[in-house]
Amino acid sequence: PVMSPTPQVLIMGHSFVHRFHKFLAQGSERRVRLDLNLSRSAYINYYGVGGRTVDKLSKYDLSVVGRLKPEIVILELGSNDLSPGEARPERVGSEIESLVQLLHAQYGVKFIVVCQTINRALCLHGTPSSNDRIALLNRYLSVVLET
Repeated sequence: PVMSPTPQVLIMGHSFVHRFHKFLAQGSERRVRLDLNLSRSAYINYYGVGGRTVDKLSKYDLSVVGRLKPEIVILELGSNDLSPGEARPERVGSEIESLVQLLHAQYGVKFIVVCQTINRALCLHGTPSSNDRIALLNRYLSVVLET
C-alpha cells in the first residue's frame, strides 16, 4: 500500500495509552517527545481510555478512527479482557482479529500493529494464571495475525 508522505498514526487502547500520552506530554523524559521524535515522518495521535476492552473500543471509540482517518493504527488491548473471570484468551484473540479486519475493510487503515499484551504485576491485579492467559493470547495473536 502507498502511504502519504506524512501519515496519520493513531495509538489507541486502554489506560496504558492514556498514561503513556500523559507521561510524554509532561515532558519529563527529554529523550522522547510527544511526537515520538517522528515529526518529519508521521503525525502521532493518542486515544486511550481506562478499562477499555476490545468490545468497548469497538462500540464506543471507532468514531475516533473515522474522524482522524489514520493510515496506521497501533492497538494496545487485551489485558482488561482477560481480567479474572472474563473471556478466554482465544475469544479475545478472535475479537482482536475481527477488529483488525474491520479497521482495514471499513476504515481503510493500511497498517495495523497489535501490541503484545503485557503481563500484570503479581502484586497488583495479576496472578500466575492471568499471566498464563496473557501468554496464550499473545501466542494466538502471533499465529493468526502473522502476515
